[in-house]
Amino acid sequence: MSQDEADPEDPTPEEAFQHPSRGGFAVKIQDSEEGPRITALKDHFTLPIRTSTVRYRDKQGAARIIAADDSQFILEETLNEKSKKHEIEIRRIHDTSEGVRFLRIMYTLVAAFWTGFLFVFCMQILLFTVLDLAIEAGVTNKGNAHVGNAVGVVLAFPMLVYGLASALVIAGAYISDVYNGHFLIRNFALRSIDPVVVEWMFFLCFLGFPIFILCCTLLSGSDEWWEITLMVWLFSVFVFFLIFCANVLLYEQKACWEVCKNRYHDNDSSLLNVLHRCILLRQVSTYGGRKTINYLSLGSIVNSEYTEGKQASIRNMVSSTLDERMSFYSKLTLNPKFRQGTGLGLFEAWEEDKEERIYTVDDARDVRPFVTKELWTLEKIFCRKRESRYIAIVKGPGALTEAEIKSSILCSGIGSFLLVFFFFSLLIYLGMGVPFTMFIIAAGLCFFYPTFKSSYRLYKFGSDINFARDQFQQKSEEVEVSQAVYAVDEVFRISKPTEFFCWIMFVVEVGLFFSYPLISLMSIANYPLALIFFVVAGISFCRYYVNAVLVLEETGHMDIVDGANEEEVWKNQSRMSEIIGNITRGRSRGAWVTVLGTIGFVFLALFLGAVSNDVDSLATFDTPYTYSFDYRYDQQDSTRYPSCRISADLGNSPLQSMADFAFLAGLAYRGRGNVTQRELDGWFDGGAVDRDDVVEEWRSRAEDESSAVSFKLVTFPQNNNFSYVLIRGTTNNWDMLTDAQLWSAAFLMQGLRELLPVGIVFTPVMRRLIKLMSQVESESIDRVSFYRDTTAFVKYIQEGVRAGIYGGVGITGHSLGGGLTLISAAQTGALGVGLSAPNAMLSRSSFDPPLSAEALDSKTFNIIPERDVVPMIDDKAQNVQYIRCETSLEDVIGCHDSTRSLCEIIYSCGSGYGTSRRPVLCECVTLFNYPEPIAISTENNMTFTEFCQQSSAGSSTW
Repeated sequence: MSQDEADPEDPTPEEAFQHPSRGGFAVKIQDSEEGPRITALKDHFTLPIRTSTVRYRDKQGAARIIAADDSQFILEETLNEKSKKHEIEIRRIHDTSEGVRFLRIMYTLVAAFWTGFLFVFCMQILLFTVLDLAIEAGVTNKGNAHVGNAVGVVLAFPMLVYGLASALVIAGAYISDVYNGHFLIRNFALRSIDPVVVEWMFFLCFLGFPIFILCCTLLSGSDEWWEITLMVWLFSVFVFFLIFCANVLLYEQKACWEVCKNRYHDNDSSLLNVLHRCILLRQVSTYGGRKTINYLSLGSIVNSEYTEGKQASIRNMVSSTLDERMSFYSKLTLNPKFRQGTGLGLFEAWEEDKEERIYTVDDARDVRPFVTKELWTLEKIFCRKRESRYIAIVKGPGALTEAEIKSSILCSGIGSFLLVFFFFSLLIYLGMGVPFTMFIIAAGLCFFYPTFKSSYRLYKFGSDINFARDQFQQKSEEVEVSQAVYAVDEVFRISKPTEFFCWIMFVVEVGLFFSYPLISLMSIANYPLALIFFVVAGISFCRYYVNAVLVLEETGHMDIVDGANEEEVWKNQSRMSEIIGNITRGRSRGAWVTVLGTIGFVFLALFLGAVSNDVDSLATFDTPYTYSFDYRYDQQDSTRYPSCRISADLGNSPLQSMADFAFLAGLAYRGRGNVTQRELDGWFDGGAVDRDDVVEEWRSRAEDESSAVSFKLVTFPQNNNFSYVLIRGTTNNWDMLTDAQLWSAAFLMQGLRELLPVGIVFTPVMRRLIKLMSQVESESIDRVSFYRDTTAFVKYIQEGVRAGIYGGVGITGHSLGGGLTLISAAQTGALGVGLSAPNAMLSRSSFDPPLSAEALDSKTFNIIPERDVVPMIDDKAQNVQYIRCETSLEDVIGCHDSTRSLCEIIYSCGSGYGTSRRPVLCECVTLFNYPEPIAISTENNMTFTEFCQQSSAGSSTW
């Protein structure tokens, strides 16, 4: 039986029932004494590709082949010799070899890495936008705020989030299609190109050209053969992705054009007229008042269509399940003060019998999944969408069992409880405190309220199923027909904005969210970001207003998608179904908007914190340490920390131990004036001098008084005036934004590498991709980068070394200060020792001037406490020393404490002897519970704890 032919005994279209189902085909059914009999098959537009028909030579049967990812479903029709009846057997055959799967995994891995890079790039766009906002608000220069530009930058956020989320949705569809055999690319995105050409394009971009480059680089003897190959591979995938995107976007616009013309039957199909209709459709959809009705309906499968109008859909409604909702805004549109004729004339309201039904994309695509005994699983029920259009079979073949119904109800309730209980337990474990925990739990309950409500509806649903079964049992039928419960979600438009209001809001939207932000970004000279915003926002506005989904929401079916013949109609409808279902209204769009919106909100919160606090308001702590030279720690294990004494050539430096560097790194947080000098006297016993005057003199000469970075200069007069630059770490919100500016790209690329199988193979290209992302920074962002100031100051001191003023220079710092230490050390050639410092191997090419791997390996040293998250950022250079962290596991930030690290080093490496002897700290025992040190003098009868208590009661001992 051919695709378009039917047996002469087939029923007429009026007698047949067409049942479209998700991912399947329509069937014609004819009743017989034995029950329904399938007599013809017809492709439905939800199929990704058309089925193929194969005739058998004896003409006694045929087969219909349906492609499904890596397998085929074969519906084989044969003639039963015994019964002389036609039978249809359904078989599944896997037609994909292991070699094909391997190639697809390779393709998908590269496409996934590219998509991960796109996600990181999107985050960098949002971050750079916030940094521009902070600069225009005067956070970085303590004045000179440009309020107009700052407001414009804020208004750029909505379109950036929406547009970038849409790009990630397309990228997700791209990955899925690549893994599944690129059906979407071949049959929809590039349909106008010959399939053979598309296959060759795909092969060359994803495999052929990269392998050719790999062979060429190997033959040339290049040491960077893999890096070059990866860059070419990623570029090829990127080019193919651009072609894919361009075709999808152009098709969306063309499809909207066609359905809009078909929807309105008049002779005016000019560009302006169609555009006029599209804009009004969008505004009516956005600003019209709505009410939502949810209920369950009982009936047989023959009554499964609910796109025939309001009365048809509520014919068999279970009244106890009816739930009608209307937002406050929708109620406001019904207020006489805003209605046409009685108020401001902004809205038109209708009577209830004239309300317009608004359909969903699933309505138009005929997507209504079945829940049967064989298809039921707990995870499907719990993870179902809230607006799921499921059909639960309750009587007849495939009916749900009572145990399955009860399990669904129980799983929904238990699952919701466990989610809330998990977050509650986690917050308690992390020591967040009861008030904060209860606040979070309250917020979580509000968030999960729809889930709880859905669980209650599911409970009622179970009761109604039992009721339905009782009702169905009362009806006697010769042939058992499947009976079902339908979950119905209907939306009705109850008011409509007037055309005047629609155009006013259109002008406001374009002005506020496109023109004003674009002008602001241009005025602050961030041309790369302005160009990105222009492209992203421009495409987003086109897709927002010229959108075929708006027309389908008005009609609820695909009949307005036409073609020259039946096959062309199927192709157009299938293409429309795939594009709008997976991309235009893809299920991941809401998730991506939520993720990027949340990230943008966090960045904005950091910005608001930076505005509300002066950059130095949290910069210092002045509580002094309590020192004692009368006690000592002996080295515990000489093999535990081989770098207790730094073995590098330090010249005349008095600093030879890790403890000295750890102390100075923490000293950078101290306030100016006598506070720093008092601490230096306590540790070095008068051998070091705080040269705050030199720092202030340099800032004055370099016109750097407004810089937010904080650092100190300490010199050692007894050691030929050897100097150390101490760079302060993160203490306020602006410092956090600086952390994100310098290391967020590397941190996210590391995460991407860990998520992907064999992600380590992409490491060679990461530094180049991070450098590419840094090009989006404006000149103003680049100018306020902290490392520029620290590097410039170190170079200033090096000039003093060459002039004989200083005996040498070194750098140290903790956290952000440690990261800046590593950067400045690699740029200047001075020795840099960081404590809990983020690293710089992946991001080394994004700095100006770039860092070399050789400089990082030879001039930097990082002290890394275990379980400290900050020094896990970026890849490490060669010289590191891991130290223990004795804090409890739930203390997630305790290992980042510079004082705790100092105490661990003193205790494990010892406090030293002779001229290199250093004091012990009371804080190591009182705060961090380290064992008490040993008294040096045998005449000292006071325990160390007693000494610390006595010192805290009086003045500190120096």
